Amino acid sequence: MLRHLGDISYALYLIHLPVLAMSNWSLGQFLGAPATATLSIAIAIELSHVLTAAIGDPLRQLGRQWSNRTVREVSP
Repeated sequence: MLRHLGDISYALYLIHLPVLAMSNWSLGQFLGAPATATLSIAIAIELSHVLTAAIGDPLRQLGRQWSNRTVREVSP
């Protein structure tokens, strides 16, 4: 589980504050602070996973392809 959080940590860093703010704004008046915080953390982790799978992983793969191609073109 910790390895997975490490893999999605950058996406989590990017979206945790907006998710917390939106959860507090939309649900804070209906739920208590602990429930709102718990729900927002769960939402942020799930959205981070989706962002990493949809954007981060394909970009990482593209970077590897570019790097491999550059190495093949430059090396004798």
